[in-house]
Amino acid sequence: MKKLVYLVASLMVALTACKKDTDISTSTVDFDVKVQFEEFDFPLNNIQVKIENEILGVNATQNTNAQGVASFRGVSLGLYKISASVVLSAEEYFQATGIEVGTEVVNFNGLLNNVNVSAVPGTTYDLKMDVGKVGDLVIKQLYYAGSHTSNAASFRDCFVEVYNNSNEVLYADSLYFSQVKGVASKFSTQDLSPGYFITDASHPLYKQFDWSKSLSNTTAMGNTAYENYIYVESAFMIPGSGTSHPIEPGESIIIAANAINHKAPYVKNNGEQQLVKDPALTIDLSGADWEVYYGDLRNGGAYDFDIDNPDVPNVVIFSIKHATDLIMDATGRDAFVIYKLPQVITSYPKWATPDVKVIDANTTLFYQIPIEYVLDGVQTLNPNPEATQRNARKLNNKIDAGPTWVTDGQYSSQSLMRKTAKVVNGRKVLQDSNNSAEDFVTMSLALPYGFAN
Repeated sequence: MKKLVYLVASLMVALTACKKDTDISTSTVDFDVKVQFEEFDFPLNNIQVKIENEILGVNATQNTNAQGVASFRGVSLGLYKISASVVLSAEEYFQATGIEVGTEVVNFNGLLNNVNVSAVPGTTYDLKMDVGKVGDLVIKQLYYAGSHTSNAASFRDCFVEVYNNSNEVLYADSLYFSQVKGVASKFSTQDLSPGYFITDASHPLYKQFDWSKSLSNTTAMGNTAYENYIYVESAFMIPGSGTSHPIEPGESIIIAANAINHKAPYVKNNGEQQLVKDPALTIDLSGADWEVYYGDLRNGGAYDFDIDNPDVPNVVIFSIKHATDLIMDATGRDAFVIYKLPQVITSYPKWATPDVKVIDANTTLFYQIPIEYVLDGVQTLNPNPEATQRNARKLNNKIDAGPTWVTDGQYSSQSLMRKTAKVVNGRKVLQDSNNSAEDFVTMSLALPYGFAN
């Protein structure tokens, strides 16, 4: 969409937020967005910049000129998200940087959140472009929402599917899957006064933990504590010698919370039978490649519903989010990453959250993982368009520049599936722009090993 879409001037409430001495004669304003690359001189022209008013659900796009400036005219006042994406071929990237990459393309993404477009004309907003994390192993399908709580499997049938998006055999050995630690309280009512949150309203991690304020930060690390690292709440690893578990090009593996057939009755760990009222709402995961089983960790034995399938190998567990089972947040307050590390995760430091005042033997600590080792990540949010139920993002633009969600929300049986970008000699190459909002679609029913239409 290259033609400017004029936004309806219905956010009159935004006028009351302007300074009293501002001469307001109209409910629209003109402003510019300047795209910037920090380290290298990439072409600045013809970059599409998008502005979105999430309250109204309206947006506009403009392309940049040779100086990297996109001009927006007649825009309604209010709060906006400003974003842009740039895709360079590996050759274009090499010509500009002298750096060779192992992928076909290199993605850059920029995002400004909560930009208050006021009645002051002529404002220029600087949009910094971050190089995205693009790996050959990608999260292909994410089934976090679960199925009906009484007629199907609730949270127990969730899984993540990891896909080999390259043209070479890759190995799942030592691949980690994690849920990221962060603030899960409501974004709209979160109190910033305690002083350990990110307060820059335009920052992608606005209202998320400022990890530099953690007592674990003994080296006085600044904003790199949250710019260059993530902190993981759960950590599961696929074991192997390095070449034990090949993934062929165009193939995938599934890590299931419970690798059983959720469509059929089964016997729980307490000896009782679990019935399924509506099998059409859930899925068969008995053929999954890996499962997460907590039974060996729990005093008193496994949780009633945490069934160990002897035919499906278990991942190695280093840390957990919930005490009973792998539970993904069905409302969307989660962020998920896959990564590989040069050393085992126990070699990495563990930090307390910034709200902890005293660190003692009872303090829960979280592994600090350098973003450079992250292969892929997906930030989910609540689908509520008013954003009253949403929490602050946990992943910055380097990992995921655009949060996403299943359209019908929790316990809907829906999953997120990565789009197919192209087909090469029968092998499907999935879209990976480092922006989940653009890369994924909602499937009406989770489809293990399937593809989006």
